[in-house]
Amino acid sequence: MVVNANKFKNTGLEVSYEGVLSDHWSFKTSVAYSDPKQIDKPGADFRNCDDKLLINSVLGYQNGKLATNLLHQYAAMRYLSYAPYSGNGIKQYLSFNATYQFDKENSVKFAVNNILNRTEEMAASRGCLLPYRDWFITYERTF
Repeated sequence: MVVNANKFKNTGLEVSYEGVLSDHWSFKTSVAYSDPKQIDKPGADFRNCDDKLLINSVLGYQNGKLATNLLHQYAAMRYLSYAPYSGNGIKQYLSFNATYQFDKENSVKFAVNNILNRTEEMAASRGCLLPYRDWFITYERTF
């Protein structure tokens, strides 16, 4: 069962970069290095939780009515937490999506989540398990 922390504090640094690589390609990345701590119960001491190092990167492509992106999430320097299998290991998550915009009101989207089909916890202290690889196609109409 997931329970909210009584108190939480986090000291750290986050840097991000966003750039256009060409007429069609773009790249965004952010790196966060922090020292997250929490108190679970009143009167308890702060204890380390979550990840000290997080890196998120997105490679985007756009050409006319087609827009795609590939997202990579990397978590390292993790703390053993509620689940004994959380460990301090490196966790990675990769997803892809593509949207085709037919016109102003109509689009279709294809997405694949967890391409690497990893099953470990992504958020160590919250017990957030990655779902197995999944995919979907959606149609959207706005009016």
